[in-house]
Amino acid sequence: KTCREAAALADFVDGGETAGPRATRVKQNRQISKSDNARRPVQELIVAALYRHPEIARIALPHRIRPPVISRYSSGHSYGRHVDEALMGPRDNRTRSDLSCTVFLSDISEYAGGELLIELAPEPARIKLPSGHAVIYPSTFLHSVTEVTEGERLVAATWIQSHIRDQERRKILADLAIIRSRLGKLDPEGLETDLTFQVRANLLRMWSEN
Repeated sequence: KTCREAAALADFVDGGETAGPRATRVKQNRQISKSDNARRPVQELIVAALYRHPEIARIALPHRIRPPVISRYSSGHSYGRHVDEALMGPRDNRTRSDLSCTVFLSDISEYAGGELLIELAPEPARIKLPSGHAVIYPSTFLHSVTEVTEGERLVAATWIQSHIRDQERRKILADLAIIRSRLGKLDPEGLETDLTFQVRANLLRMWSEN
């Protein structure tokens, strides 16, 4: 609700402002201007919520979460197939994009179309979630947003630099976190529980790049 109220008063500009040289060809939306200071509290609110979320902590192991881009898709807007830039931000303070995140601010009843398509095999994942929900996925995937045919789609998009660059290693650590949690409840004093905590901590120590 806070994000939507702020967006209603914000200055929106052409979304090409933040698109890379190739993505700008296919990006048709509007976003809160970089010069509009009203976006900062919204960005901080969203980033803090993402850092707090236990599943994002488990799956993404976030080192840095970029300030989100707040985008509005009106009827006729879309974002064609593209891959997110690998390095983002000013040249002296780059952030590697390991994971992409879309936070849905509009409810699914408020617009038609506007699905996030992530090109997975054997067929794309089509994602359209209720207001307040989010999806994270590897930034290595091609993805797009289908045309909004009615209403307005308001979203916040951000990118996460993980402590663990490699997707398969992140998956192993995420699975171990589940096992660690369950063993901690079933047998808090057990040797196997301590060993699971040890193995995950040591793998994190071995694989972390930050």
